[in-house]
Amino acid sequence: MRDLRDIVIDVRADGRQRDARCPAHEDRRASLSVGVGDDGRILLHCHAGCALDVVLAASGLTIAELFSESNTTNSRSIVAEYRYCDERGEHLYDVVRFAPKDFRMQGAGGHWTTKGLRRVLYRLPELRGQSTVYITEGEKDADRLSALGLAATTAVGGAGKWRNDYTQQLVAAKVAQVVVLPDNDDAGRAHAEQVARSCHTAGLKVKVVMLPALPPKGDVSDWLTAGNDLQDLAGLVNAVASYAAPLEPVVTPGGRAVHLTKASSIRIRPVRWLWQERIPLGALTLIGGREGTGKSLTVYTLGADITRGSPASLRERRARSSWRRRRTVGRIRSCLA
Repeated sequence: MRDLRDIVIDVRADGRQRDARCPAHEDRRASLSVGVGDDGRILLHCHAGCALDVVLAASGLTIAELFSESNTTNSRSIVAEYRYCDERGEHLYDVVRFAPKDFRMQGAGGHWTTKGLRRVLYRLPELRGQSTVYITEGEKDADRLSALGLAATTAVGGAGKWRNDYTQQLVAAKVAQVVVLPDNDDAGRAHAEQVARSCHTAGLKVKVVMLPALPPKGDVSDWLTAGNDLQDLAGLVNAVASYAAPLEPVVTPGGRAVHLTKASSIRIRPVRWLWQERIPLGALTLIGGREGTGKSLTVYTLGADITRGSPASLRERRARSSWRRRRTVGRIRSCLA
Protein backbone atom coordinates (compact mmCIF):
# COMPACT_ATOMS: atom_id res chain seq x y z
CA MET A 1 0.00 0.00 0.00
CA ARG A 2 1.33 3.40 -0.98
CA ASP A 3 2.33 5.67 1.91
CA LEU A 4 -0.40 8.22 2.68
CA ARG A 5 2.20 10.97 3.14
CA ASP A 6 3.29 10.56 -0.49
CA ILE A 7 -0.35 10.78 -1.64
CA VAL A 8 -0.82 13.98 0.37
CA ILE A 9 2.28 15.49 -1.30
CA ASP A 10 0.97 14.60 -4.77
CA VAL A 11 -2.48 16.04 -4.06
CA ARG A 12 -0.96 19.25 -2.74
CA ALA A 13 1.20 19.50 -5.87
CA ASP A 14 -1.47 19.12 -8.54
CA GLY A 15 -4.70 19.81 -6.65
CA ARG A 16 -6.43 16.67 -7.94
CA GLN A 17 -8.42 14.49 -5.54
CA ARG A 18 -7.31 10.90 -5.06
CA ASP A 19 -8.80 7.83 -3.46
CA ALA A 20 -6.58 5.71 -1.26
CA ARG A 21 -6.81 2.79 1.08
CA CYS A 22 -7.50 3.92 4.63
CA PRO A 23 -4.69 2.88 6.99
CA ALA A 24 -7.05 2.91 9.98
CA HIS A 25 -9.00 -0.20 8.95
CA GLU A 26 -8.72 -3.19 6.66
CA ASP A 27 -9.62 -1.38 3.49
CA ARG A 28 -10.05 -3.26 0.22
CA ARG A 29 -12.00 -0.58 -1.66
CA ALA A 30 -9.84 2.58 -1.35
CA SER A 31 -12.46 4.31 0.80
CA LEU A 32 -10.25 7.24 1.87
CA SER A 33 -10.73 10.44 -0.16
CA VAL A 34 -7.80 12.88 -0.23
CA GLY A 35 -8.49 16.37 -1.56
CA VAL A 36 -7.64 20.05 -1.17
CA GLY A 37 -9.83 22.61 0.61
CA ASP A 38 -10.43 26.21 -0.47
CA ASP A 39 -7.72 27.45 1.88
CA GLY A 40 -5.13 24.93 0.68
CA ARG A 41 -5.41 22.43 3.53
CA ILE A 42 -5.56 18.71 2.79
CA LEU A 43 -8.95 17.12 3.44
CA LEU A 44 -9.16 13.46 4.49
CA HIS A 45 -12.48 11.65 4.59
CA CYS A 46 -12.90 7.94 5.24
CA HIS A 47 -16.20 6.77 3.81
CA ALA A 48 -16.10 3.81 6.18
CA GLY A 49 -16.37 6.21 9.12
CA CYS A 50 -12.84 6.33 10.56
CA ALA A 51 -12.20 9.52 12.55
CA LEU A 52 -9.52 11.93 11.37
CA ASP A 53 -7.29 11.48 14.42
CA VAL A 54 -7.41 7.68 13.96
CA VAL A 55 -6.42 7.97 10.28
CA LEU A 56 -3.57 10.34 11.15
CA ALA A 57 -2.29 8.07 13.93
CA ALA A 58 -2.35 5.02 11.66
CA SER A 59 -0.48 6.83 8.89
CA GLY A 60 2.06 8.61 11.08
CA LEU A 61 0.87 12.04 9.93
CA THR A 62 0.19 15.06 12.11
CA ILE A 63 -2.62 17.56 11.62
CA ALA A 64 -0.02 20.26 10.90
CA GLU A 65 1.04 18.34 7.77
CA LEU A 66 -2.46 18.78 6.34
CA PHE A 67 -2.11 22.55 6.20
CA SER A 68 -0.52 24.38 3.30
CA GLU A 69 2.81 26.10 3.67
CA SER A 70 1.13 29.51 3.65
CA ASN A 71 -0.97 28.50 6.65
CA THR A 72 2.11 27.16 8.40
CA THR A 73 4.13 30.33 7.87
CA ASN A 74 1.23 32.37 9.22
CA SER A 75 1.45 30.37 12.48
CA ARG A 76 -2.14 29.21 12.10
CA SER A 77 -2.93 26.89 14.98
CA ILE A 78 -5.95 25.29 16.62
CA VAL A 79 -6.75 26.85 20.00
CA ALA A 80 -10.14 25.29 20.79
CA GLU A 81 -12.61 22.69 19.54
CA TYR A 82 -16.30 22.86 20.42
CA ARG A 83 -18.28 19.63 20.04
CA TYR A 84 -21.87 19.68 18.81
CA CYS A 85 -24.11 16.70 19.58
CA ASP A 86 -27.76 15.91 18.96
CA GLU A 87 -30.39 15.33 21.65
CA ARG A 88 -29.13 11.77 22.25
CA GLY A 89 -25.53 12.89 22.62
CA GLU A 90 -24.44 11.62 19.20
CA HIS A 91 -21.45 13.56 17.89
CA LEU A 92 -22.36 15.51 14.71
CA TYR A 93 -19.56 18.02 14.12
CA ASP A 94 -17.07 20.37 15.77
CA VAL A 95 -16.44 24.09 15.49
CA VAL A 96 -12.67 24.55 15.42
CA ARG A 97 -11.19 27.87 16.51
CA PHE A 98 -7.84 28.94 15.10
CA ALA A 99 -5.30 31.61 15.93
CA PRO A 100 -5.22 34.11 14.25
CA LYS A 101 -8.96 34.18 14.99
CA ASP A 102 -10.90 32.05 12.56
CA PHE A 103 -13.55 29.34 12.78
CA ARG A 104 -14.08 26.21 10.70
CA MET A 105 -16.59 23.37 10.95
CA GLN A 106 -15.36 19.80 10.94
CA GLY A 107 -17.62 16.78 10.61
CA ALA A 108 -17.52 13.98 13.16
CA GLY A 109 -15.66 11.84 10.61
CA GLY A 110 -12.81 14.35 10.46
CA HIS A 111 -13.68 15.89 7.08
CA TRP A 112 -13.74 19.67 6.83
CA THR A 113 -17.28 19.93 5.60
CA THR A 114 -20.67 19.60 7.24
CA LYS A 115 -22.75 19.53 4.08
CA GLY A 116 -25.95 17.63 4.73
CA LEU A 117 -25.48 17.53 8.51
CA ARG A 118 -28.28 18.70 10.75
CA ARG A 119 -27.57 21.96 12.60
CA VAL A 120 -28.13 21.81 16.36
CA LEU A 121 -27.65 24.07 19.35
CA TYR A 122 -24.39 23.92 21.27
CA ARG A 123 -24.53 21.71 24.39
CA LEU A 124 -28.02 20.60 23.33
CA PRO A 125 -28.20 17.41 25.49
CA GLU A 126 -27.64 19.54 28.62
CA LEU A 127 -30.64 21.79 27.93
CA ARG A 128 -33.38 19.20 28.45
CA GLY A 129 -35.64 20.06 31.36
CA GLN A 130 -33.87 23.34 32.20
CA SER A 131 -36.28 26.07 33.28
CA THR A 132 -33.97 28.86 32.06
CA VAL A 133 -31.37 28.74 29.30
CA TYR A 134 -28.87 31.53 28.57
CA ILE A 135 -28.16 32.24 24.89
CA THR A 136 -24.81 33.80 23.99
CA GLU A 137 -23.14 34.63 20.68
CA GLY A 138 -20.28 32.18 20.95
CA GLU A 139 -19.20 28.82 22.34
CA LYS A 140 -16.58 30.41 24.59
CA ASP A 141 -19.24 32.44 26.38
CA ALA A 142 -21.59 29.47 26.68
CA ASP A 143 -18.79 27.40 28.21
CA ARG A 144 -18.00 30.20 30.66
CA LEU A 145 -21.59 30.29 31.92
CA SER A 146 -21.84 26.49 31.99
CA ALA A 147 -18.76 26.35 34.20
CA LEU A 148 -20.66 28.55 36.67
CA GLY A 149 -23.57 26.11 36.76
CA LEU A 150 -25.92 27.78 34.27
CA ALA A 151 -27.54 26.10 31.26
CA ALA A 152 -26.12 27.98 28.27
CA THR A 153 -26.03 27.54 24.53
CA THR A 154 -25.28 29.25 21.23
CA ALA A 155 -25.57 28.58 17.52
CA VAL A 156 -22.92 27.99 14.87
CA GLY A 157 -21.71 31.24 13.32
CA GLY A 158 -22.77 33.59 16.12
CA ALA A 159 -24.65 36.80 15.32
CA GLY A 160 -27.25 36.66 12.58
CA LYS A 161 -27.21 32.86 12.22
CA TRP A 162 -30.21 31.93 14.37
CA ARG A 163 -32.74 29.55 12.82
CA ASN A 164 -36.31 28.84 13.87
CA ASP A 165 -35.25 25.19 14.07
CA TYR A 166 -33.03 26.13 17.02
CA THR A 167 -36.08 27.57 18.75
CA GLN A 168 -37.98 24.34 18.19
CA GLN A 169 -35.10 22.43 19.77
CA LEU A 170 -35.55 24.55 22.89
CA VAL A 171 -39.28 23.89 22.88
CA ALA A 172 -38.68 20.14 22.48
CA ALA A 173 -36.24 20.27 25.41
CA LYS A 174 -39.06 21.67 27.61
CA VAL A 175 -37.24 24.95 28.24
CA ALA A 176 -39.55 27.56 29.79
CA GLN A 177 -37.49 30.75 29.56
CA VAL A 178 -34.49 32.02 27.63
CA VAL A 179 -32.21 34.90 28.58
CA VAL A 180 -30.40 36.46 25.62
CA LEU A 181 -27.02 38.10 26.33
CA PRO A 182 -26.00 40.15 23.28
CA ASP A 183 -22.51 41.40 22.54
CA ASN A 184 -22.04 45.16 22.75
CA ASP A 185 -22.29 46.08 19.07
CA ASP A 186 -24.97 46.63 16.44
CA ALA A 187 -24.68 43.07 15.15
CA GLY A 188 -25.13 41.73 18.67
CA ARG A 189 -28.22 43.80 19.35
CA ALA A 190 -29.76 42.82 16.00
CA HIS A 191 -29.00 39.16 16.77
CA ALA A 192 -30.65 39.47 20.18
CA GLU A 193 -33.81 40.84 18.55
CA GLN A 194 -33.81 37.96 16.04
CA VAL A 195 -33.45 35.32 18.76
CA ALA A 196 -35.97 36.99 21.08
CA ARG A 197 -38.63 37.35 18.38
CA SER A 198 -38.25 33.71 17.29
CA CYS A 199 -38.46 32.35 20.84
CA HIS A 200 -41.32 34.67 21.81
CA THR A 201 -43.33 33.58 18.78
CA ALA A 202 -42.85 29.95 19.83
CA GLY A 203 -44.37 30.68 23.25
CA LEU A 204 -41.18 30.86 25.34
CA LYS A 205 -40.73 33.53 27.97
CA VAL A 206 -37.87 35.76 26.83
CA LYS A 207 -35.64 38.34 28.48
CA VAL A 208 -32.95 40.33 26.69
CA VAL A 209 -30.30 41.56 29.13
CA MET A 210 -27.92 44.32 28.01
CA LEU A 211 -24.92 43.93 30.27
CA PRO A 212 -23.75 47.30 31.65
CA ALA A 213 -20.27 48.79 31.31
CA LEU A 214 -19.22 46.50 28.45
CA PRO A 215 -16.41 47.67 26.15
CA PRO A 216 -17.19 47.95 22.42
CA LYS A 217 -17.81 44.43 21.06
CA GLY A 218 -17.59 43.13 24.63
CA ASP A 219 -19.40 39.96 25.68
CA VAL A 220 -20.49 38.17 28.84
CA SER A 221 -17.01 36.68 29.29
CA ASP A 222 -15.55 40.21 29.40
CA TRP A 223 -18.25 41.20 31.87
CA LEU A 224 -17.44 38.30 34.20
CA THR A 225 -13.70 38.89 33.88
CA ALA A 226 -14.30 42.50 34.99
CA GLY A 227 -15.35 41.18 38.41
CA ASN A 228 -19.08 40.58 38.06
CA ASP A 229 -20.61 37.32 39.28
CA LEU A 230 -23.74 35.18 39.18
CA GLN A 231 -25.49 37.29 41.80
CA ASP A 232 -24.97 40.40 39.67
CA LEU A 233 -26.31 38.57 36.63
CA ALA A 234 -29.37 37.31 38.52
CA GLY A 235 -30.13 40.86 39.66
CA LEU A 236 -30.03 42.13 36.07
CA VAL A 237 -32.26 39.32 34.84
CA ASN A 238 -34.84 39.94 37.58
CA ALA A 239 -34.91 43.67 36.84
CA VAL A 240 -35.56 43.26 33.11
CA ALA A 241 -39.13 43.03 31.85
CA SER A 242 -40.13 40.14 29.62
CA TYR A 243 -39.69 40.68 25.91
CA ALA A 244 -42.72 41.88 23.96
CA ALA A 245 -42.38 41.70 20.19
CA PRO A 246 -43.13 44.99 18.38
CA LEU A 247 -46.23 44.98 16.20
CA GLU A 248 -45.64 44.67 12.48
CA PRO A 249 -46.54 47.81 10.50
CA VAL A 250 -49.74 47.70 8.45
CA VAL A 251 -49.10 48.67 4.82
CA THR A 252 -52.02 50.43 3.14
CA PRO A 253 -52.88 49.96 -0.56
CA GLY A 254 -51.17 53.26 -1.27
CA GLY A 255 -47.90 51.93 0.12
CA ARG A 256 -47.92 53.94 3.35
CA ALA A 257 -47.10 52.07 6.55
CA VAL A 258 -49.10 52.47 9.74
CA HIS A 259 -47.01 51.58 12.79
CA LEU A 260 -49.05 50.13 15.65
CA THR A 261 -48.25 50.35 19.35
CA LYS A 262 -49.71 48.11 22.01
CA ALA A 263 -51.66 50.09 24.61
CA SER A 264 -50.08 47.92 27.31
CA SER A 265 -46.65 49.22 26.32
CA ILE A 266 -47.60 52.88 26.78
CA ARG A 267 -46.44 54.32 30.07
CA ILE A 268 -49.15 56.40 31.74
CA ARG A 269 -47.86 59.61 33.30
CA PRO A 270 -49.82 62.03 35.52
CA VAL A 271 -50.90 65.23 33.78
CA ARG A 272 -49.68 68.54 35.18
CA TRP A 273 -52.12 71.35 34.49
CA LEU A 274 -51.60 75.06 33.88
CA TRP A 275 -55.37 75.52 33.87
CA GLN A 276 -57.04 72.54 35.51
CA GLU A 277 -58.59 70.19 32.95
CA ARG A 278 -58.17 72.80 30.21
CA ILE A 279 -54.50 73.60 29.49
CA PRO A 280 -51.82 70.98 30.32
CA LEU A 281 -48.24 71.95 30.96
CA GLY A 282 -45.70 71.05 28.27
CA ALA A 283 -48.28 70.38 25.55
CA LEU A 284 -49.72 72.24 22.59
CA THR A 285 -53.19 73.70 23.28
CA LEU A 286 -55.60 75.11 20.71
CA ILE A 287 -58.26 77.66 21.73
CA GLY A 288 -61.15 77.71 19.30
CA GLY A 289 -64.23 79.88 19.00
CA ARG A 290 -66.09 82.36 16.84
CA GLU A 291 -64.66 85.75 16.03
CA GLY A 292 -65.01 88.29 18.84
CA THR A 293 -65.61 85.76 21.62
CA GLY A 294 -62.43 86.62 23.54
CA LYS A 295 -59.85 84.05 22.38
CA SER A 296 -57.03 86.55 22.08
CA LEU A 297 -57.93 88.28 25.35
CA THR A 298 -57.87 84.92 27.12
CA VAL A 299 -54.38 84.12 25.78
CA TYR A 300 -53.09 87.60 26.69
CA THR A 301 -54.45 87.25 30.23
CA LEU A 302 -52.87 83.82 30.65
CA GLY A 303 -49.55 85.14 29.39
CA ALA A 304 -49.70 88.05 31.82
CA ASP A 305 -50.50 85.73 34.73
CA ILE A 306 -47.62 83.40 33.91
CA THR A 307 -45.01 86.15 33.38
CA ARG A 308 -45.98 87.84 36.68
CA GLY A 309 -45.48 84.53 38.47
CA SER A 310 -48.74 85.05 40.30
CA PRO A 311 -51.56 83.31 38.43
CA ALA A 312 -54.30 84.73 40.67
CA SER A 313 -56.71 85.13 37.75
CA LEU A 314 -56.18 81.47 36.91
CA ARG A 315 -57.31 80.46 40.39
CA GLU A 316 -60.30 82.78 40.08
CA ARG A 317 -61.23 81.27 36.71
CA ARG A 318 -60.90 77.79 38.16
CA ALA A 319 -63.20 78.74 41.03
CA ARG A 320 -65.76 80.33 38.67
CA SER A 321 -65.56 77.34 36.37
CA SER A 322 -66.14 74.97 39.27
CA TRP A 323 -69.10 77.09 40.51
CA ARG A 324 -70.65 77.18 37.03
CA ARG A 325 -70.26 73.44 36.68
CA ARG A 326 -72.00 72.85 40.02
CA ARG A 327 -74.77 75.30 39.09
CA THR A 328 -75.34 73.54 35.74
CA VAL A 329 -75.48 70.13 37.37
CA GLY A 330 -77.96 71.47 39.94
CA ARG A 331 -80.25 72.83 37.22
CA ILE A 332 -80.20 69.52 35.38
CA ARG A 333 -81.09 67.64 38.54
CA SER A 334 -83.97 70.02 39.30
CA CYS A 335 -85.39 69.52 35.83
CA LEU A 336 -85.21 65.75 36.22
CA ALA A 337 -86.84 65.77 39.64
